[in-house]
Amino acid sequence: MTARHRRARILVVLASAAAIALTGAVPTIASAPPATPDTTPVATPATVIDPALAATLRTTRADAQVAVIVRLRDQVDVGTIGGASRAARAAALVTALRQRASATQGGLRALLAGRTSTGLAGSVTPLWIINGVAARLRPSVIAEIATRPEVASIALDQVISAPTATLTGSTAPVEPNVALVNAPALWNLGVSGQGVVVASMDTGVDATHPDLAAGYRGGTDSWYDPYGQHPAIPTDVSGHGTSTMGLIVGGSAGGSAIGVAPGAKWIAAKIFNDSGTGTTSAIHLAYQWLLDPDGNPATADAPNIVNNSWTLASTGCSLEFEPDLAALVAGDIVPVFAAGNFGPTAPSDASPANNPDAFAVGTTDNTDVIASFSSRGPTSCGRSAAATYPNLVAPGVAVLTTDLFGLYTTASGTSFAAPSVSGVLALLRSAFPAATMAQVRAAVTASAVDLGPAGPDATFGAGRIDALAAYNILASGPTPTPTPAPTPTPTPTPTPSPTPAPTPTPTPTPSPTPAPTPSPTPTPTPAPTPTPTPTPTPTPTPSPTPTPVACTTPVAVPALAAGYGYWSVFTTAGTGTVSATWSAAKGTQLRLALYAGNPFAGKADPVKLQPPSGALASASSSGAALGVSVSGRRAGTYTAYLYAPSGRLASAGTTRGLQLACTP
Repeated sequence: MTARHRRARILVVLASAAAIALTGAVPTIASAPPATPDTTPVATPATVIDPALAATLRTTRADAQVAVIVRLRDQVDVGTIGGASRAARAAALVTALRQRASATQGGLRALLAGRTSTGLAGSVTPLWIINGVAARLRPSVIAEIATRPEVASIALDQVISAPTATLTGSTAPVEPNVALVNAPALWNLGVSGQGVVVASMDTGVDATHPDLAAGYRGGTDSWYDPYGQHPAIPTDVSGHGTSTMGLIVGGSAGGSAIGVAPGAKWIAAKIFNDSGTGTTSAIHLAYQWLLDPDGNPATADAPNIVNNSWTLASTGCSLEFEPDLAALVAGDIVPVFAAGNFGPTAPSDASPANNPDAFAVGTTDNTDVIASFSSRGPTSCGRSAAATYPNLVAPGVAVLTTDLFGLYTTASGTSFAAPSVSGVLALLRSAFPAATMAQVRAAVTASAVDLGPAGPDATFGAGRIDALAAYNILASGPTPTPTPAPTPTPTPTPTPSPTPAPTPTPTPTPSPTPAPTPSPTPTPTPAPTPTPTPTPTPTPTPSPTPTPVACTTPVAVPALAAGYGYWSVFTTAGTGTVSATWSAAKGTQLRLALYAGNPFAGKADPVKLQPPSGALASASSSGAALGVSVSGRRAGTYTAYLYAPSGRLASAGTTRGLQLACTP
């Protein structure tokens, strides 16, 4: 195993009272249809102004400006947008949202432009995704626009706190979380996420990390910083977003596979600035960007999945971002959310993860035991009746992932369970590109491994996600019909402290405290690597087809020229230690590697190929015996690979050749 330099991080939510002013421009629409007539009774100023804003205004000086978000009453019903294809629907959705904003915001924006010229307003930013405007306004202007008939609500532009990290020591790297969700079964079929784009809404991403650099989509439509601090180059000064992205698309540059969908591409929106704060208006702008990254609705450049490893700072219900999520879902995009680290109290659901269009993920450890910090349900947020919460669970305790400066870290929390679900969704969309994301979402829900009480429950949701089981559902067809989310109630109950924050890393000890304060934990066990040569869409029967030998059978290795290697596949019948040894000391530099599955399928023996990345274990020696072993492995297929980087290796018989063994 390649040595790693790693750091474990503790994520701490910092409070901040600083509001961030944003700038932006509204797209120019050549022609817009007339707004749909609105017969809803006109609201009064008292009902238009959010209670939290009203409380703030009571203590605000008359000459001070307050950051607010103004929403208009005339909204697009995104559920009615149709189209012959995903690209056509996405284009129609973006066009409809932009045209409605252009047709209805004119009067309000003209008023605000006039007030800006006299110093009564500033930082006016149109938001077509919610048909609203973010601005900094004096109390007198807020009172003025609250009387306008087209205005539905005025609320505070909330401040977001980003996580910071405390460096500590860590233990040896192991990744059972990737194996537990059954990602390697799809890798063995040539499915690694190719053709799929996953977006991150987080602190940014370090695009220079060896495990992430190749997965960045690149171009001018793959990175967005609403604060303008890093307008062109993906950047992360925190590390939280880098760590979550590593669990989705991370490769195996460090010696073993850490990401569930290493063949997928990623894009990112940096919703926290370099000072560690952000605003709800910045999040609206980021969701708006995700729907149309290049500003041209005719190009299909939106992501398939959006990973959101953050929640509001406390439990409760806020539908601030539900219109954004509904627009994403209408555009065939799944918004995956961390369920929150507010357990074990029930209910302890948090927004936006509990919104009707969010896909909430709780946390288990690598033995399918629920993490005590994982938020519980049920939830009734935006619904007329209680619903299952979280939707499902995934491993997120002591998982190895990418960190800043090309390093690695172990992390725990629902922030680090959600990426596994995003990765599995990417694998399935890659395998079944004709399926809608709603069908893929329904498949992973229907096929989840049931944990806890029989059926969906308020701790595990539908159960732990299983990529292979979901694959089999989609392959058998017809795809499951997704159950539409209930229509959100028009007036949510706001949380007492609705400030959102990235999900902090909780304490993953055997008896963690309910508070979401984190601390490092032991690291997991290694995971397999994807098939290096992807193949077209797989067949419905997902099983590798090597010709295995018995686990304890010694293998005769033929002569190897420099640059060649010999691979042998074997199977295990039970859980235990898997090992491979080379005992014939010939004075030649050799490398021995052990893999889960068979990354050499279709290649002749011997093969001219350096050991692929992603080995469970590997060792090198010159003229001495070699041995590699991995404990805690499940029954299945493994491959040993002996490689001669230089010089020539004479043939060796079974007595002093390659020995394969399994012990319980």
